[in-house]
Amino acid sequence: MEFHRTQPTPALPGDCFIPSVQEFLASGTCRLSDLEDAFSDMKARFEKTVALFGDDPAVSTPDEFFGVIDKFLTALIEAKQENEIARKKREEEEKRRQQEEELRQRTFDRRCSRDILAAKVSDSSLNSSTQQDGEFDDLITALRAGDVFGEDLVKMRRNRRRISTTDSPVRLSAARISREENRDRVIHSPRR
Repeated sequence: MEFHRTQPTPALPGDCFIPSVQEFLASGTCRLSDLEDAFSDMKARFEKTVALFGDDPAVSTPDEFFGVIDKFLTALIEAKQENEIARKKREEEEKRRQQEEELRQRTFDRRCSRDILAAKVSDSSLNSSTQQDGEFDDLITALRAGDVFGEDLVKMRRNRRRISTTDSPVRLSAARISREENRDRVIHSPRR
């Protein structure tokens, strides 16, 4: 700019170089001064921050300082994820233990109900006259225990069939005759 001002030849008419450059120089000078102020403010804040973290501001560079903070934050996120995974694993393990305990309890309850059914089946096999009543009671017990569709009921029915087929033919024929006599009594009884 100074070079053009010192030239002995006057500027040509319509030459806008000097006014354009003067305008650019003025705006560039303002912007440069603003950037210098922002840089000095940033440097002062960085030095305060480094001092707060216990490091020497004269030795520490922004790359080193922020690199350490980045590593710390990355490690913190990884530790948080590992803790979340460990917590979920503990919850799943506890849930599995509870399910196993419930399964053991149900198995124990079924065994107890199976023993009760077996005892009632043996009692009802001794009392052939109350066999139908015992079967109804066994069905009710099986309903309460939840073993209605289980193998225990099928086994119980097989045992009853075996018990009823093991009765001697003499007992069966005597039972039939006594039933027929009871029918005859009801049919042939005199009316009053």
